[in-house]
Amino acid sequence: MDVAKRIGSQDVSLRQLFPAARMISTPDMTVRRCSADASDCSPGDVFVAGIDDTPADEAAAEAVAGGAIGIITEQLLPVSVPQCIVADVRQAYAHLVSELAGKPSQQMLSIGVAGIDGKTSTTLMVAAALRKSGLRVAYNCDLGRSDGIIQDVPRRPLSDAQDLTDWYADASDSGCQVAVVELSEAMLRSHAADGTSFDIMILSGDSDHAYLKSAQGGSLFSEAISHVRPKGLVILNESNAVAAQAAESSDLSILTYGTSQEADVIGRIMERHAGETTFLITAGDTTAAVRSRMTGDWMFHHQLAAAATALVMDFPLETVAAGLSAMEKIPGRMQRVASYTGPQIVLDDADCPERVMATINTLRKELPRRGKIWCIAACDHRRTATHAANLGYITERCSDHLVLTSGVSGSDEFLSLVHEMLDGVVDPAKPQLIANREAAIQWTISKATPNDLVVILGGWCPDSPRTIRAAIDADTKLAEQTLERVEAIDDSEPVILPHPALLASM
Repeated sequence: MDVAKRIGSQDVSLRQLFPAARMISTPDMTVRRCSADASDCSPGDVFVAGIDDTPADEAAAEAVAGGAIGIITEQLLPVSVPQCIVADVRQAYAHLVSELAGKPSQQMLSIGVAGIDGKTSTTLMVAAALRKSGLRVAYNCDLGRSDGIIQDVPRRPLSDAQDLTDWYADASDSGCQVAVVELSEAMLRSHAADGTSFDIMILSGDSDHAYLKSAQGGSLFSEAISHVRPKGLVILNESNAVAAQAAESSDLSILTYGTSQEADVIGRIMERHAGETTFLITAGDTTAAVRSRMTGDWMFHHQLAAAATALVMDFPLETVAAGLSAMEKIPGRMQRVASYTGPQIVLDDADCPERVMATINTLRKELPRRGKIWCIAACDHRRTATHAANLGYITERCSDHLVLTSGVSGSDEFLSLVHEMLDGVVDPAKPQLIANREAAIQWTISKATPNDLVVILGGWCPDSPRTIRAAIDADTKLAEQTLERVEAIDDSEPVILPHPALLASM
């Protein structure tokens, strides 16, 4: 387990930090260093048991052997050192590492972005708008991070309280005035953000997502809101009834954005062209125009969320609009590949049926009258059979030509995975099955006409920000190279597999 040790600048009393905890063999426990990795414990450390999957008794014994002087745990363990028994060890760990670091999230304006869709785009747009306004901003999302000075793409995603606290501490050391962080569902469910106090929480997306209609999905917003400090602010899409219900049940202030006159920040699309959208933002009596290279209704709403965030910080609307207009692209989010004589090409990470439908329908509005949509959809082993079938149905229904291929992880399981997507397809003769991903992209671009649009839907395995960016960059480079030599591509066809039902009858 790759967990760094947290060394505090001052001693922390567990009795004061966790007054409801039960102390064993000691009236109090003073912590200067803590670790959640038993193998990393050294003399003087306090070990937090139960953060990983190792049995707590085995991990505690190893930690004590390494020199741990105390254990934080949810159950009494057979060890000789003092123990602090808490109700939830992950919550305790989050609060402890934050306390040891001096509560760095409270040393700047802290903004969280939670939801089902659009978290990464919204995070980057908020950071861009605030930087344009003259602030030093740190950000952390699925595509990379910055501490306000250095930008990088980490090997592993932000996943636990230690990672989050370390990033906040780096941002504080860099003199950041604002920190914007994407909060994944896994982070919220595992209490990784429990030691963080947010001034603003942005709830992205709307209520159309099927997951949000479930009790589990709806509670995601409530969990995010619980991390906002008193007198904080919740920003949400005025059409998101689930988020609004969660926010209204709190005592926090609410700011809405959307296209209706009831929203606090109102957006109205004026023009759509291939690769460009012009829209107006109105807040109170002031209106400003944004000419954005990022197209699509989803991206439009994410930009409204970013505008609402900057406006609540009293920045001029014209400055906010200029910051949004200056953003050229977000990798893998309605990302355009420059094309002058060939077909338009867009890379988008849409994966849920609602998002795929919105993406393709938006792109269709930009097509010339006789233009066609070519959709390249990846088979993914992480999807359930129902999810895969729904995607098969939506991609067939919304596109004119459908190509099913492998994700970047490879084509070894292609035939078994494509079965699941084809279960949702009405006309099994429509999809082209090309197992090799590179061949699928090259063939599709070579077949599309200059009036057509090719959309590459995800397939980038989200193991870490670094692997995601590498996969997106590889597909982008391949598309660019194919466009350059599209007229010189060999006429030889890749192997196009027949429908699995036909294979079974052979």
